[in-house]
Amino acid sequence: MGRLAISFAVYAMLSAHTGAVHGQGGFLGNLLTNVAQGALQEVQRKQQMLAQAASQPDMPSVAEQERIEAIQKAKMNQISATEAQAAVKDVVDTYKQLEQDLAMPLAEKTSHLKTERLKLMRRISTLTKQTRAAYDALHPDMVNNPLIIVAKSPEDDMRAVANRIDAQGSLDDLQGIMSPCAQFHNEREAQKKELQVVQSMNNLDEEARALSRMSPSERLTYDRNMAEEYGLKKEQLATDIKHAGKYNR
Repeated sequence: MGRLAISFAVYAMLSAHTGAVHGQGGFLGNLLTNVAQGALQEVQRKQQMLAQAASQPDMPSVAEQERIEAIQKAKMNQISATEAQAAVKDVVDTYKQLEQDLAMPLAEKTSHLKTERLKLMRRISTLTKQTRAAYDALHPDMVNNPLIIVAKSPEDDMRAVANRIDAQGSLDDLQGIMSPCAQFHNEREAQKKELQVVQSMNNLDEEARALSRMSPSERLTYDRNMAEEYGLKKEQLATDIKHAGKYNR
């Protein structure tokens, strides 16, 4: 405002001086008038620029901008935490409500199941006693032996049929009849022999593993015992052969 007042004062002085010199010459008066107006316009332009600069907010510094962003981020985190707490509270409330709704029906159902189980156990106990009494009446020699009851399944029926076929096949094989039953019997016997060979190999493997775990002294004792056992078997075999020869004479 001080500069504007000074500008008006300068303009007034120039105007007065211009009026004074009008009488001396029109050209000089016009020149002074133009100079005064140009100076006044320049002062007004600078005053407008200063007013605009004063009306515009200052741009924040980098540190101030970072502080503002940090505050905004903290507010967002606080909002997110509040929302998460609200969601957890809703879940907990829902769970508690479900627990209350199911507590009574579950207790009633459990009590009902216990009652039904007790009835079933009593029924099984009664049937077991009746079965034991009937079995003892049919088999007096098995009175003190335990009785094991196994539920029968379709596999048991198939096993019984296979045993009957095998028995008929064994009879046909002895009579020299090459029937399907005899073929079934021969295949079954071959499978049994194969299983015996596999079992024997497993026994040998187990013996080899046992020997590998022995110390030298244990291995020596084992070898001596086995040699003694084989010697006794050899003597027993020779005795059996000698007696068999006497019977065949």
